[in-house]
Amino acid sequence: MELTSRPFKNWDQQIDILRQKGMLIENDNYAKNVLSKIGYYTLINGYKGLFLRKNDRGNIINPHQYINGTRIEDIVSLYQFDKKLRAILYNGLLSYETILNSELAYRFSEMFPVEYSYLDINNFKHNFDS
Repeated sequence: MELTSRPFKNWDQQIDILRQKGMLIENDNYAKNVLSKIGYYTLINGYKGLFLRKNDRGNIINPHQYINGTRIEDIVSLYQFDKKLRAILYNGLLSYETILNSELAYRFSEMFPVEYSYLDINNFKHNFDS
C-alpha cells in the first residue's frame, strides 16, 4: 500500500481547497467552526459523494468537482441526518441486544440449572459444523 503525502492544512487552506472544488462557502467562520468540530476527513471525505458532479449515467465525472450550487451547509445537513439515523439504529440495536442477552441467559440457565454452570466448558458446543 502506497502512502500519499498529505501535508497539514489549516482551516483557511481547507476552505480554499473546498472553494477550488466548487463548493460555495459564504461564511468562513461557520466553515471553520464546522471543520474544527467534525474534521475535514470525517465531514468532507465521508459525505461528499452525493455532491460530486456526475454524468447522465450517475458516474462521477470528477472526484474533485462539486455539483454547481453545493454549499458546505448541504454536507453538514447530510452529516447531521446520518448522525441522527445512526443514533436511532444504535438505540434499537441496544434494545435488541438486551432482549437477546436475557433470552440466551434464561434458556442457558433453564438447560443447565446448576449454579455457575456457565463456567463449565462442557456446557458449550465446540463443533459448529454439525
